[in-house]
Amino acid sequence: QSGYKAIHSADSHAVVLLGGLSRCPNLDNGQAYDPYVFRSDLYSGGFGRFFDAVALHPYSAPDAPLTNDPGVNMFPDLPAFYSLMQSKGDGAKKIWVTEYGYPTRGTDSVTEQQQSDYLATAIQAIMGQSWAGPFFVYNWQDDSTQSFGLLRQDGSAKPALTVFEESPH
Repeated sequence: QSGYKAIHSADSHAVVLLGGLSRCPNLDNGQAYDPYVFRSDLYSGGFGRFFDAVALHPYSAPDAPLTNDPGVNMFPDLPAFYSLMQSKGDGAKKIWVTEYGYPTRGTDSVTEQQQSDYLATAIQAIMGQSWAGPFFVYNWQDDSTQSFGLLRQDGSAKPALTVFEESPH
């Protein structure tokens, strides 16, 4: 609450995001909190007025973005997230995808062509919605430990780079 007010006092045009929610189980030990339950609880506590948009990380690897796998994939839940916002009077607020991508090596990896195809599907599915804010891809370039990049570790382009450059985001 005080952070929101301070940010808007310093810059009335700033957008305060409800930060980086992603799919996880709701654990009793407090180490994980289902993002839908978290948002519902925020509204119940009267905190809905202290954010301007919602930031989500709807990773779905290795599944395609529109695969209906509620244990892994948040994409099918995005309309429900927005419906909750509407029901609380926040229909004008946007959902920002602040991290999204697919690794091309390691755990839950996909081929480079699948990375490209899935990214195209995800961007098209999200950016066609009235509630969509910006769409950010994770990550620009692969490094020695992660391979989510639009570029390989050596700097050469993966097919997903063209999709990203040609898509609204």
